[in-house]
Amino acid sequence: MIEEVLQTKRTLIVLDDIVDHKQLVALLGTGKINAQSKIIITTRENTDTWFDHSYWTCQKYEMRLLNDDESQELLSPHAFGSKIPMAGFKELILQAVQYCDGNPLALEVLGSSLFKNNTISHRKSQLNLLEKDIDSRPHGVLVRSYMSLPYNSEKELFLHIACFFIGKDMDYVMSSFCFTKQKAHDAHMLQDMGKNIVCQVSIKSPAKRSRVWLNIDTYKILSKGKGSKMVEDLALDMQVLLEENIAFKVIENN
Repeated sequence: MIEEVLQTKRTLIVLDDIVDHKQLVALLGTGKINAQSKIIITTRENTDTWFDHSYWTCQKYEMRLLNDDESQELLSPHAFGSKIPMAGFKELILQAVQYCDGNPLALEVLGSSLFKNNTISHRKSQLNLLEKDIDSRPHGVLVRSYMSLPYNSEKELFLHIACFFIGKDMDYVMSSFCFTKQKAHDAHMLQDMGKNIVCQVSIKSPAKRSRVWLNIDTYKILSKGKGSKMVEDLALDMQVLLEENIAFKVIENN
């Protein structure tokens, strides 16, 4: 039915966060599409082999990061509460913009952290801390924001959401943790940061981490009895494993 509509109707479709070509086939099929239709796809994956068939004409556009002027325009309201930086902070603003490399989320997070204390000494100390993480920017900006959370319970909640609840219905997540709805910004980047924090405990062994979110890792831990006292939460969907034949491969290897 969808393929028929795509062939006969003039449509504008936006598919956000596509991670696999199979998703496109499931949503759009592989048939012809009305020449006047437009389909916008956002993804972080390499799409070089996604559009090899002759039916679709595709144009790739890589999102650009903000330039210095745009970065200052975004950072200033979060750092100073206005579009214009406070007097005496021009040098610090330029330094902050360099750290964030034009990433909007990092600019908002860093700006908010600078806003907590409006003294030049505080803001200089915040930026000096980032100098040590120069190779990991803007990731380092987000990590320091996570570390600044005042309560361990907030840190634990963030890691739990990043590992298990990204992509879930917001009402479901709220009901699970009983907190109020807030606007989410760039969930992927926050998710990656949260998972990276968990993985740093043990790079090679998921069984030594506090959270295990990959089905195959959980399956191996449970089937081989290799859990540890570090593990607090596991995610396991056997249906996904069966569909991908991963479980059978693991059994055969054992």
